[in-house]
Amino acid sequence: MLARLLRSRGYQTCTAATVADGLSLLDGQHCAVLDLNLPDGRGTAIIQRVRSEGRSIRVAFLTASSDPGSMAEVRSFRPDKVFLKPLDVGALLEWLGRQPGLLTEARLEGVGDE
Repeated sequence: MLARLLRSRGYQTCTAATVADGLSLLDGQHCAVLDLNLPDGRGTAIIQRVRSEGRSIRVAFLTASSDPGSMAEVRSFRPDKVFLKPLDVGALLEWLGRQPGLLTEARLEGVGDE
């Protein structure tokens, strides 16, 4: 549903339902929208790879958890933005709209296509 909405707004998207799939899609990405909890682990594994490899991918997290421990874990990886669920789609679109080049040439990886 999220990927379909983003495509309708001109974004190119690819989706991954697992950490393993997300890691396999990092090459060529400009932006990643990650879910914290995935079937095979935590979305933090993806941002950890992005940061450790010095990639210039902008990363946003989606999470339903307001637990201080989970939030501290997410923030320790310096995401560009954190969105709490239920997702304010307008806020996500506004954030994406401020990211240079995404509408015309970038691909958006949406993990947790909700």
